[in-house]
Amino acid sequence: MDEPEVLNTVETGHEKLRSVTCFNEEQIWTRGDTADIKCFNIQGVLQKTIKTKSGNNPYDIAVDRDGALLYTGSWRTRTVYKVKNDQTEEIITLQGWRPINLCVTSSGDLLVTMYSDDETQSKVVRYSGSTVKQTIQFDEEGQPLYWGSSKIKYISENRNLDICVADHGAGAVVVVNQAGKLRFRYTGHP
Repeated sequence: MDEPEVLNTVETGHEKLRSVTCFNEEQIWTRGDTADIKCFNIQGVLQKTIKTKSGNNPYDIAVDRDGALLYTGSWRTRTVYKVKNDQTEEIITLQGWRPINLCVTSSGDLLVTMYSDDETQSKVVRYSGSTVKQTIQFDEEGQPLYWGSSKIKYISENRNLDICVADHGAGAVVVVNQAGKLRFRYTGHP
């Protein structure tokens, strides 16, 4: 379509809306700066509210291929949680690293951006369930791909299966291919 069309406006009740994700055209999950993660239908009717296990606001949310909600806990928990049938389980708990943002790939893998406890390193880790399949941290010259801080690193997979990270600390979008090889870094105009 040439012109975007507004289908509906959803009042989330979040003072600051931070993330929106969906499983299908009927279900929208939202998060703000509270412990509440809210699910709305497309008409904007609240279907469900989930409180994070820690009681702190989540860093990010995603929905897996089975419709389960995934979220990263606060910096204290070092954990990625999965909510399915109103049951919350810890699927990934890190040592020495803290998860920030996440996304589910077209193949069903989970990509998680994370930073080290001392905030000097960042990386992207690909998981199948709770198993690490791939770590993306350095370019071919051994230089860090991502800014080593706790700043937001939104992540998504594009149609070419490239991994795209909006690295707030670096002021850059960093794109690597499926194998983790740097394709390009875009910093835009100053």
